Amino acid sequence: MGFQTPSIVHEMSISAPGYMAAGMDVPGVPGIAVGHSPSAAWGLTTGVADTDDIFYFESPQTGKYLFEGEERAIEEVPMPIKVKDQPDLSTVQKRTMWGPVVLESRSTKTVFCRRSASWMKELLSVDAMLAAASAKKPEDLDSLAESATVNFNLIAAFATGDISYRYVGYVPVRKPGWDSRLPLPASRATDWSGRLQATQMPRVDNPASGLIVNWNNKPIAWWPNGDTPAWGRLFRVSALQRRLSAPSLSVSDLELAVFMVAREDPDWTELAKLILPALREAAYLGTLSDAANYLQSWNGLTISGSQGASLYSALLDALRPAIVSPKAGRFMTPDLMRLAVQPSVLLKALERSTRVDYLGEKSGNEIVREAFEKAVQTLSTQRGPDPGLWGFRPGGIALRTEPPIPYSNRGTFLQIVEVRNRPVGRSVLPPGNAESGEHSFDQIPLARAWTYKPMRIRPAQAGGSPAGGR
Repeated sequence: MGFQTPSIVHEMSISAPGYMAAGMDVPGVPGIAVGHSPSAAWGLTTGVADTDDIFYFESPQTGKYLFEGEERAIEEVPMPIKVKDQPDLSTVQKRTMWGPVVLESRSTKTVFCRRSASWMKELLSVDAMLAAASAKKPEDLDSLAESATVNFNLIAAFATGDISYRYVGYVPVRKPGWDSRLPLPASRATDWSGRLQATQMPRVDNPASGLIVNWNNKPIAWWPNGDTPAWGRLFRVSALQRRLSAPSLSVSDLELAVFMVAREDPDWTELAKLILPALREAAYLGTLSDAANYLQSWNGLTISGSQGASLYSALLDALRPAIVSPKAGRFMTPDLMRLAVQPSVLLKALERSTRVDYLGEKSGNEIVREAFEKAVQTLSTQRGPDPGLWGFRPGGIALRTEPPIPYSNRGTFLQIVEVRNRPVGRSVLPPGNAESGEHSFDQIPLARAWTYKPMRIRPAQAGGSPAGGR
């Protein structure tokens, strides 16, 4: 979800007949989305499944579209927009039978709509969220998974000692023979054939490893990428897996893992096997030699001030167009290039294991050296000729009234829960737990220091309200 000031989520404790839980909630939505109850702890990460497609309809005249030759009216839905201390604004959403219109082309007499598997069913996921606090064993997650419409990875640990994973949400079943990464003509031939049932989705209870790890990665190897460019042979979950590879783990191991993966480039270990030999072949002098030494001695940690981290980042920015642009053209902006051309693509292209031969007559080592030299030139122009001054500047969590919190590569809400006979947890939610006042920024020191505060399920007072403050 990223970070905003004030926070887009907050924390609460609920104690009511049949429902007790503490953790993170989404303002305006009842129940605890991520947290723990007396019998279980659970977490969610975005599932990233391909649940949406773009379809286009013929539109012979404004306000109309055709489906299988039948003319239909484009629905217009007025939508008021509340503005604080100002009169309401209004807009109109145009809709087809399969979803909201995202583009109208009068020159081609076509309308494009976005079809989502969870469209108009999003609130059904609230039922699933409410059910999590009542789960006492893995089987209790099955009905939850059936009702969840929005795609998430659900991980749960129970006081019974069981651990479970469910990949939840509505995922459409697409007709074969069509590439749904591109806009499709709206017809019965391209219509979805329902959705995957919860029992068809990836799931596991008590894996032999004793560990379930997810950081928005594929739920299982055979799951299709769809239009998700980030998934591939290299992905950030590998850094988390390496940090949690010991036979047994303690709470402090989890804290350290969260701390370290925010500073670790997950792809360097594999890419270094192709980058470093290419640099060793070169007889560099001067600035190039100095820069090469920094990159060759880099340990993959994106620590503030690291010259190797800056060089690596600049090298990737130079490698992407060097590898892809000769085949795909130069229409992509740097940001789009970073999104579409993931490190997995670079790795496979340099290995010559892609369907498209991106390298042509050049060797992988030649491409790497050319990109490295361009990266050095770019950094020299931007930051001066001395590589010793090219220290890395990590991203941060922006704040309104003070400097950013360094290292933003962390969860919006972090919780560490030890599930024994009764779960005990700690959490942090920067910058704070309120829209205004002292609690809107009082977790900034915790986030800066990578520390946590206790999570408590507060008992209800007479009348049903929680006891003891926020």
